[in-house]
Amino acid sequence: MNGSLLNLTDRFLEMHDRIAESNGELDEQTTAELNEMLSKASEGLETKIDGIANLIKEFEYRADVRKQEADRMANRAKVDRNAAKRLKDYLCMALDTMGQTGFETEHHKVTVCNAGGKRRLIVPEDWSEVPEAHWNEFVSEKVVVEIDQTVVRRALDDGRQLPFARYAEPKRTLRLS
Repeated sequence: MNGSLLNLTDRFLEMHDRIAESNGELDEQTTAELNEMLSKASEGLETKIDGIANLIKEFEYRADVRKQEADRMANRAKVDRNAAKRLKDYLCMALDTMGQTGFETEHHKVTVCNAGGKRRLIVPEDWSEVPEAHWNEFVSEKVVVEIDQTVVRRALDDGRQLPFARYAEPKRTLRLS
């Protein structure tokens, strides 16, 4: 492989396209080629690392842009769903007011009916609002047992050895700046 900057750039662009086409997965061949590119002569190593760092930045940038667009589209979908719900509620109320349980047009058949499934239950937010005479029958107590991670961290930070807890090794990661 020629170590010229132009060739390295072309190779990194090819690598970029291959990784993008495989949905971000690094197959064995691509990984081997990346390793080969990095293991060539020490001259050009800075350029090679810079090329890979550029690929990383490009993928991160694209992911950010796509996430922003997905968020924007999700917000638009939410607006559309809310508009449809408001119009359904309005039409239901209008038909109820007119005493109509259904209506048929050239394109649509509209029916006003009760929703299926379990009916919504209206109960007090706080159990203490239930009259005491009904507590035995309708109020139950639930006990939640869980590990207090704040206390465990404090103990480990103080140097205590716990037979049931320890800190995991930090994950190795690469930072680009």
